[in-house]
Amino acid sequence: MKLKKAGLITKIVVIILVVYAAARLISVHAQLQEATEIRDELSERAEEMETTNAEMEYSLENSQDDEVIAGIARDKLGMAYPEEEIFSED
Repeated sequence: MKLKKAGLITKIVVIILVVYAAARLISVHAQLQEATEIRDELSERAEEMETTNAEMEYSLENSQDDEVIAGIARDKLGMAYPEEEIFSED
């Protein structure tokens, strides 16, 4: 049984399909890179939020502790003890 040689139209169709597949592959690769960057950014933000939540939880649990009260007064309200000197990095 002899095989027929591919005709010109068949070759053109195959070339078009290969070019289309390559273009789609490049597009999907770009989408994957973008999704990976977004995932990494969201992971970083989630870690920051977990740290903030842990700090807030500690402050709530120890809200009657003098050190926590002094820290809040110093950081949030800009207060200091009379003998303390405050330096700013503005």
